[in-house]
Amino acid sequence: MSSGANEMTKNDKQRLLVPKLRFPEYQKSPSWTIKSLGNVCEILNNRRVPITTKDRKPGPYPYYGASGIVDYVDEFIFDERLVLVGEDGAKWEAFDNTAFIAEDEFWVNNHAHVLKPIGVIDTLLVSYLVRSDVGPYVTGAAPPKLTLAKLKRIPIPLPPTEAEQQKIADCLRSLDDLIAAERRNLAALRDHKQGLMQQLFPREGETRPRLRFPEFQGAGDWEVCAVGNIAKIFKGKGVAKADIVAGGLTPCIRYAELYTTYGEVITDIKSYTDVSVSALVLSETEDVIIPASGETKADIATCACVASAGVALGSDLNVLRSKVDGRFLSYYLNGVKRPELAKVAQGDTVAHLYQAQISQLTVAIPTDAKEQRVIADCLSTIDGQISVKVAKLNALRTHKHGLMQQLFPASDSAV
Repeated sequence: MSSGANEMTKNDKQRLLVPKLRFPEYQKSPSWTIKSLGNVCEILNNRRVPITTKDRKPGPYPYYGASGIVDYVDEFIFDERLVLVGEDGAKWEAFDNTAFIAEDEFWVNNHAHVLKPIGVIDTLLVSYLVRSDVGPYVTGAAPPKLTLAKLKRIPIPLPPTEAEQQKIADCLRSLDDLIAAERRNLAALRDHKQGLMQQLFPREGETRPRLRFPEFQGAGDWEVCAVGNIAKIFKGKGVAKADIVAGGLTPCIRYAELYTTYGEVITDIKSYTDVSVSALVLSETEDVIIPASGETKADIATCACVASAGVALGSDLNVLRSKVDGRFLSYYLNGVKRPELAKVAQGDTVAHLYQAQISQLTVAIPTDAKEQRVIADCLSTIDGQISVKVAKLNALRTHKHGLMQQLFPASDSAV
C-alpha cells in the first residue's frame, strides 16, 4: 500500500453510520464503517497499456478508456472481472459514469484506474462511486485528474457483513437489469420506426413506397417535385440565447434545440421569450423547420414540424410553410432525405444550409392528402410509444438514484 493509503488507515474512523433505508433483517445490525478505497481494493494500474489509434489492430476485445469502451482490438491484457474508474478525461460528479465493471477479456489504456475489490462487493463499490460526487478528489485543470493517491483516499462506507453488502448489491442489480431491458425495448422501437420510415417513403429515383397502406394500394404514383414548389421557404427572426427567459409570454424554438431536445413533431415547447411579437416570426400550424447553421452537417439536416401556431422561430432556422401535411414532410425529410440534406450543406468548421439548397431538393408526395395524413399518423403513434418508453426509463433511473441515496449513508458522513 502507498503512504496515502496507510495514512488513511490510521485515520479510519469507526463512525456511527446508518443509511436512511435498511432492509428489515439488518435493522438491528451494527452501524456501517468507513474504509479507504485503497484498503478494500488492489490497484492493477501497472498492467495497463495504452495503444495509439494507428497501432490498434481491429478485433473482438473491448478497449477501455476513462468512461467506457472506446474501441475493439485484437488482443487482451485482462481476463477477469474488475472495476474501472476514470483517471483523466472522465466525469466525476454524482451519477456520472465515474466507475463501471469490465469483465471477461479486455484491454485498458492509461486513462482508467484498474481496481480489484478484495474487501467489498464490486457492484456495491461501483454503485457507491457512481452515486457520489468524487469531484473533491480531482486535481488540476488541464486536464483535471483523479490521481492514484487521491483515489486510494476516497472513503467507502461498508455494511458490517458481506451478507448485507450482497443484499444491497442484488437490489440495485435487479433495478439495473430492469433499466437495461427497458433500454433495449426503447432501442428496438426506435429501430422499428427507422425501418418503417425506409419503407413508407420511396427510395431515390422511385415514385412508390415499398410499403403502402391497404386503402392506397391501387392509388397512382407519388408526384415528384422540388421542395420549393410545395413550400414557401424563409428564415426565422430574433430569439437569441439571451432572449430566453423563464415565464416568458411567447413560446419559442432556437436552432440548437432541434437536435438536442425535440423529435420530428414538436408539441411541447421548452423555451419562452418576452421579445415583442412584432419583432418575431411566428409559426403557423405544421410549419417545418430546419437549422440554417450548426457544428456538423448531420446536425443541421435535422428537421421538425411545429404542431401549433404562434411559436417564435429563431433566426438560425429555415422555415418551410408547406402545401402538404407538415408532419409527413418532416418525417420524410428527417428520414430517407436526411443524407441528401447533409450532402448539400456547405462549410466545414460551421455548416450552413441555405434556402436555395432546400428549395431544389426533390421529393415524391402522395397526391391524396389522406395518404399523407395516414403515414404521419402511423409514425406519430410510434413516437407516442417511444415517449412513453422514454418516460418509463427516466422514471426508473430517477427511482434508482433516489434509492441509492437512501441505501448508503449520507455523503457528508462518509467524505
